[in-house]
Amino acid sequence: MSEVGTFLFLGNALWLDFVNTEIAVDGEPVDLVRSEADLRAWLVQSGVLGARELPEVTLLPRALELRTFLRTLADQFMQGTPISAEAAATLNSLLSSRRGTVQLFRRDDRWELLFYSENVRGADALFPVVQSIADLLSAGDWRLVRRCEGPKCILFFYDTSKNHKRRWCSMEGCGNRVKAANHYKRVHVKESEREK
Repeated sequence: MSEVGTFLFLGNALWLDFVNTEIAVDGEPVDLVRSEADLRAWLVQSGVLGARELPEVTLLPRALELRTFLRTLADQFMQGTPISAEAAATLNSLLSSRRGTVQLFRRDDRWELLFYSENVRGADALFPVVQSIADLLSAGDWRLVRRCEGPKCILFFYDTSKNHKRRWCSMEGCGNRVKAANHYKRVHVKESEREK
């Protein structure tokens, strides 16, 4: 998979990339966000915050609580269960906690609308993660949330493949391992059949 401490951005949705800060290494669960420093590193690497915007407050307990909530939703989606009224109320509460304005921002030759928080240094640093699942629920299809089929993998992704048949967190990781194992089994079955 990856070295411990290396974040994976394979989920095709920010909220799933955050859920995927819990990984499995050799089948054992590993938490990549064990400290405020780890959380801040993820916020920067994910593009949520620039290095200069890092919050000065303690975010780890709230972040881990949010991640647990999001993992529960991902698990429910995998079981074919849509979001409950209670979970939607929790998301709405999280969404209503952010105050700020939408501003025009020039990027290259075009204009974009960006939300500027009045409290970027506080717990609002986690808001883009919440916004990501809200975007999926309002404009995407929750039924396309998948868990990697790798036997020892616990990662989730949003399946944006053309035919929605993606099976692996990444072809380079779990996909190649499973295909190599299947090939090995086929070759050895043929060899043992020839020996009989």
